[in-house]
Amino acid sequence: MIGKFLLMFLFSSILLVTNGQRIPEGLYVSCANAVVRQSCSAALDLAFTEGRIRRFTTARQYIQTKGCKLSWWVDTGILRIAQKEALQGALQQIDDYCTANGVSVINPTNLPGRGVYVGQMVGNQYAVLRAEMGAFA
Repeated sequence: MIGKFLLMFLFSSILLVTNGQRIPEGLYVSCANAVVRQSCSAALDLAFTEGRIRRFTTARQYIQTKGCKLSWWVDTGILRIAQKEALQGALQQIDDYCTANGVSVINPTNLPGRGVYVGQMVGNQYAVLRAEMGAFA
């Protein structure tokens, strides 16, 4: 618990304001093998339109479309997402991390691509958004 608090203190997230929209700044972002936003935008749109991804709970929820599986959850409580831009910003941060680490295009190999965003999307509550492409576990 102290480690989590210390980590949150040391790497506190800041919501950036761009064109009047709040963009999430990740506490932790990772990427492996491929950028994810292009392949996972359709899954995000579907999940948001259906209202499924507007409510993060401690239960791991997911949606799977052709080529992408999105999973989302929070450690405690419930997080309500009103704007899709916060979620798109999280996917963009995963891709930015990929690009910064030399993964700038969708990987043409059969290796699955995946990315994780942990950070504040709304308010002070931390959430996890995980994107996977390829073979799903």
